[in-house]
Amino acid sequence: MTASVKEKTIRYVVVTPARDEASHIGETIGSLVHQTIRPAEWVIVDDGSTDGTGEIAERFADRYSWISVLHRPDRGKRQNATGVMEAFQHGYRSLKANDWDFIVKLDGDVSLNPDYFENCFREFQRNPTLGIGGGSICHLENGALKIESCPRFHVRGATKIYSRACW
Repeated sequence: MTASVKEKTIRYVVVTPARDEASHIGETIGSLVHQTIRPAEWVIVDDGSTDGTGEIAERFADRYSWISVLHRPDRGKRQNATGVMEAFQHGYRSLKANDWDFIVKLDGDVSLNPDYFENCFREFQRNPTLGIGGGSICHLENGALKIESCPRFHVRGATKIYSRACW
């Protein structure tokens, strides 16, 4: 019998590019703080926010040693796709942990169930050839969560988990 995900030591790191997410970043951080399997390291990249995102992230980083915050200058506008990837790469280059099993790109406006990563890693454990994974994306509509339509073979960018071998 194989060890459960919780019994096996899973080391993962998270990079979150965030720009003007002050209304969401606290909930995102709270979601990771309460995971059943916490990350070894989490870098939040404040990508030129003008709404206090960086300051909120700093308050959490002061409380949790595994969270750090990087600040990039304001470009004056949001740059779809390229801005996020530049911010992600900036965070990736700053990671101190180098013995991780998984790297996660996590948006700054999501909230996760406490066992989100435990469940995801269980899927990676079930299928060792799995290279990229993530969960379903839901939106609140009329007070109810609605799952966003997406093909099963596609992993949405909000919560991309890469195995080290795939990365």
